[in-house]
Amino acid sequence: MTFDVRDSYLSDKDSARVYSMYPALERGWKKYCPTCKKQGYYFFRGERVECDCQMQVALCKHYLNAGIGLKYQRLDWDDYENKEAEAYVTSRRYIFGEEKFYDYGIGIFYFGSFGAGKTMCANLILKELVKMGRRCFATTFANTVEQFTSGWNSNDQKKYFENKFVNSDFLLLDDLGKEMRTKNNLPETLFDNLLRQREQAGKVTIITTNIKYEELAHGYGHGVLSMMNETKVLVKADNPDYRPAAMRRNIDEIKKNVTRPIV
Repeated sequence: MTFDVRDSYLSDKDSARVYSMYPALERGWKKYCPTCKKQGYYFFRGERVECDCQMQVALCKHYLNAGIGLKYQRLDWDDYENKEAEAYVTSRRYIFGEEKFYDYGIGIFYFGSFGAGKTMCANLILKELVKMGRRCFATTFANTVEQFTSGWNSNDQKKYFENKFVNSDFLLLDDLGKEMRTKNNLPETLFDNLLRQREQAGKVTIITTNIKYEELAHGYGHGVLSMMNETKVLVKADNPDYRPAAMRRNIDEIKKNVTRPIV
């Protein structure tokens, strides 16, 4: 049976979290649309487009529940600057290729320079998985540490951490590395335990980092590095910083009254 995001509903707890962030979504697609604002249409790529408000609201809610922010909700593969880059080519093969690596517990580890599109590729992959009906969650590693420690004094927070961070079929840990050198070794231990729990359960973890690949052994240990070599497709992203070009595109679209749909 093909999954249709229109017919899929969030749990009461997940809905409450989404509505606490964006209360307007609780009004439903007949009264609110995050894209056309109930105008019924929008202009995109030189054309007037009739808005599918039901789909826009459904995608927005499911993406937010998966931790995918509004910025990446409105980006697609066409927005990646360099179509010949290793990060782009490998990401597309990972999610669209006939091998379906993600069904075999294989994740991706993106490493390389700032602004090279690592986070963008990871979020685009996660969006495709959400549209397949997979349980996904995107977060930063800094937030992972924060949410884990919040569970020390709250059973509800502990259950939330287990549900989203441990048990999601696909977890995106963005920006790994900034927290690795601490006196109590909490980030190192947490990362090791979380990764092992997920790998043993056949869960897929996608990771991005700006630090050099060889530095991971110093920060998180050789055992973690060995585990990632076994369960991750390694992708080096060394493109020029795409962010200035993205900013120019955003400004140009604003001037032209372009509205990007949630895709």
